[in-house]
Amino acid sequence: KSVTSAIETDREAEVDVEVVKNAVQNIIKDLLHSIDILSNLYEIMGYDKYTFYHSINTTVIALVIGMKKGLDQDSLLELGMGVLMHDIGKTRISKELLNKKEALNQEDFEEIKKHTIYGFEVIRKNHDFSLHSAHVSLQHHEKWQGGGYPRGLKGKDIHEFGRIAAVADVYEALTSKRPYRNAMEPYLAYEYIVAQAGWQFDPEIVDTFVKSIAVYPIGIGVELSNGMRGNVIRQNPELPNRPVVRVIGKGDQEFDDYIDFDLSKHHSLMITKAIYM
Repeated sequence: KSVTSAIETDREAEVDVEVVKNAVQNIIKDLLHSIDILSNLYEIMGYDKYTFYHSINTTVIALVIGMKKGLDQDSLLELGMGVLMHDIGKTRISKELLNKKEALNQEDFEEIKKHTIYGFEVIRKNHDFSLHSAHVSLQHHEKWQGGGYPRGLKGKDIHEFGRIAAVADVYEALTSKRPYRNAMEPYLAYEYIVAQAGWQFDPEIVDTFVKSIAVYPIGIGVELSNGMRGNVIRQNPELPNRPVVRVIGKGDQEFDDYIDFDLSKHHSLMITKAIYM
């Protein structure tokens, strides 16, 4: 199967996880064949390990969104190159500031904001990167309704790659532990992304994101609004926050047999919390 058909768009289709996984792995492998990308990644890793892992994880999320949008192979590679390097400018920011536990003051924040420009300057000087890839670094903190940085762009004045990277970047950052805060639960980060559609994020990109990312991964324990508890056993691709849940008990009571609830059909039921064993 081709990359662009890796995620079916038909409402009834299931996501072919293995095809998507292989496609992402192949693109990452292609990206890592570039000596220039590798040297920049090593620079990031040597400077700040969080930024290194964040860059890789954000790239995977962005590529999945790009695939779902039907981007062709060349565009996916450009997107991947840009997102992988989107925080390279942070190597020009002091480590003490990057990992500061206290709240940033205005002077701190103004310095942090410069990483977008620093990154753009690093990437555009390298002829192995397209200008589209360089704009990921420059624009991933711009906002759909304006008010972002560094240029205060809005709407489709922001390059599509920048709009994709913005969603992937924030989701990955929210679900990662930082020196100044704990990681947010994935379903809460998902709710934040959805709530910011049309304001911070392009609503079309958010729509693609929610159809691409499993809010409640298969196997995770959940509790329902009726007090029953169980595990997610299947996704509903068009309704990622309403999966199929196999209920095995309620409170301290264990049922003799399980009950499957497809939350896309049981509209009165909802997941109230995730349960981690």
